[in-house]
Amino acid sequence: MSTINGNSIFLPAGGHKNKAQINKAGESGFYWSSSLHESSRGSATIMYFYSKKMEQTINNRYIGATIRPVRP
Repeated sequence: MSTINGNSIFLPAGGHKNKAQINKAGESGFYWSSSLHESSRGSATIMYFYSKKMEQTINNRYIGATIRPVRP
């Protein structure tokens, strides 16, 4: 929950897709940011969570992750 306005956001644990297979659905969530990697346009920043941990990294864009639209 936001400490600024009290709002919250729900991010389902949809897993990620690799080729035709969905992996870790119900266990983890993978979400793209709008940031492309500066030196490799084939990569972008991704936020993922699993086992009560949340991390951010750079991943290849061919990995099927969720896109969460947010209204400004």
